[in-house]
Amino acid sequence: MTRRSLVLAAALGLAVAAGCGGGDGAGDAAGAADPVVTTAGPTTTAGPSTSERVTTTSAPDGEVLPEGFAAVAAVVVTGAGERLDRCVLVADTPELRRQGLMEVTSLGAADGMVFVFDADTTGGFWMRNTRIPLSIAFLDAEGAIVSTADMAPCPDGEDCPTYPPDGPYRLALEVPQGELASFGLVDDARLEVVGGACGI
Repeated sequence: MTRRSLVLAAALGLAVAAGCGGGDGAGDAAGAADPVVTTAGPTTTAGPSTSERVTTTSAPDGEVLPEGFAAVAAVVVTGAGERLDRCVLVADTPELRRQGLMEVTSLGAADGMVFVFDADTTGGFWMRNTRIPLSIAFLDAEGAIVSTADMAPCPDGEDCPTYPPDGPYRLALEVPQGELASFGLVDDARLEVVGGACGI
């Protein structure tokens, strides 16, 4: 099976297709031209995930954690062939895709949040109502890096900047700002969403 087939099979097996409606409503359908989105992408239809869902909403220290997202296993394959196990949150319903990481102050034990699309897309991301600085990696169908960007928090409003990709992408990964390198996504590394609960 090719690398592309593995990524696509994982996406179909999880029944995950991430997306989000934009602040101006532009990104409400898959394939919409360059939609503006929150911390997700154009909405597509997806069935429920079979993975366990993260249900913690606040930590003892008062941090606000993501709620209702499936936590699934992912692997970063470095250019040298090393495989790095990761645990990512997946937004797999229209409501979760609209929410993304808005209002969250910590990812908790998750390494990041991944958005999986069933077709190439070009929509940019924005940070409306997002409290923590994030870095994003736009990835092609084989999980290779298309482009990356650092994104600054933006309060509620329509004037938040948009962070567009350099080209079509199939996956998008968000991590706390500056942590793409420690996640392992640098240079010619690839991300594979392998599925299955990862125990957070």
